[in-house]
Amino acid sequence: MENEEFTRVLELLESSGVKEAQKALGELPDCPRKNYVQAKIFEKRRWFNEARKQLELALKAEPENEEYINALDEINLIAEKSKLKDGKKSGADTSQMGECCCECTGEMCILGLCHSICDGCG
Repeated sequence: MENEEFTRVLELLESSGVKEAQKALGELPDCPRKNYVQAKIFEKRRWFNEARKQLELALKAEPENEEYINALDEINLIAEKSKLKDGKKSGADTSQMGECCCECTGEMCILGLCHSICDGCG
């Protein structure tokens, strides 16, 4: 039954969006599957670093789970492509990925997007 609840959250993510999915997920018990679904919510928000952390937690508990392994590989690939694309487009220096300024968030800095918002971190 627990797996069905997580499937319902993923369906909510697609049909109703991140807020509804996050609310439903918050009501479920902690487990590796919850980390996986949280990663999917973060991915939808394009918060790749946070998604990566959740997948790493899931994999720590279930290191052989192919679904989690594949999801982490996908997140890493998406994040890398976004970083390269946005870094080339804006000329952003992504070496300062840990700090953020003004309107941007840590995820935007990781992707090199803050350069286009507020001339970068620093």
